[in-house]
Amino acid sequence: MLECEPYRIVRTLGEGGMGTVYEAEDARRGTRVALKVLKDPNPLSLYLFKNEFRELSDVAHRNLVALHELGSSHGIPWFTMELLRDARDLLATFRGIAHAHGASWLTAGGDLDPDATLPPTADAPPGPPTSLPTPTPLPPERFGALRDALGQLADALQVLHQAGKLHRDVKPSNVLVEPSGRVVLVDFGLVATLDSVSRAPGGMIAGSIPYMSPEQSIGAELGPSSDWYAFGAVLYELLTGRPPFAGARAAVLAAKRRREVVPPTEVVTGVPADLDDLAVRLLALDPSERPDGDAVRAVLGRHALLGLPSRVPLVGREELRAIL
Repeated sequence: MLECEPYRIVRTLGEGGMGTVYEAEDARRGTRVALKVLKDPNPLSLYLFKNEFRELSDVAHRNLVALHELGSSHGIPWFTMELLRDARDLLATFRGIAHAHGASWLTAGGDLDPDATLPPTADAPPGPPTSLPTPTPLPPERFGALRDALGQLADALQVLHQAGKLHRDVKPSNVLVEPSGRVVLVDFGLVATLDSVSRAPGGMIAGSIPYMSPEQSIGAELGPSSDWYAFGAVLYELLTGRPPFAGARAAVLAAKRRREVVPPTEVVTGVPADLDDLAVRLLALDPSERPDGDAVRAVLGRHALLGLPSRVPLVGREELRAIL
């Protein structure tokens, strides 16, 4: 059994390509936390793991998962964050779709599943196309809750952007909904500051193909509009039951770089006109044509955000703080 003193592992909550998340008990306080442990500390995964804690450890908002403590056990890094009890992701909440491991829109020929995040790479190998899932309308009685959930997600992104950071991996599985209705944006392994993104070398791709913006897919300079494109892709999938583009990696990348999206109202019935228009505008090929955070939040009926996100002190072992 893995030991991460002073935490006692209770059970496994989930596992991704880079880390495993456990429910754990803090022996000092008797409280429960989520404990994320790096699986394979190679240079790239170690950088992304540290980046996740470094970029968000001092930003606090109710719609961003709270990070607590950084540590290491037997040379394996870990950090703790708030435990989101009985939370489900957006698609599970509104569509009843569970992302089973390996099940995806992008499975044929070894393609990515929608929960997979591409590490920085210059290549996206081709594969045979896959068929689109059957589009299905969202029940009318769900639109009120959907607007509220998306409004909270928009708040989270706006706060993140106000702090000078981009998420770069907004997708349904990274947005959790608690039974109370609170929405929490998680998984900050690809978060970057606006300055560092603008200096990133061209040709590098990092993110989740079904949701990343056209400019992110070619390694171009990114701004907040890139995250809002991903928000639009999530909105589109919630409205129609399928992502804006699907197929093999190369086909999806080519489509989102060259084609306008088919409006949700042409895919399913019953989509409110303002949400249809918002999805189409957010998925514009030209970043300058996409609505900004204020415009998105206005459509969703959110009040103005006052001030910058609060900041909290970094708590962790001194030797690990030094290498962040």
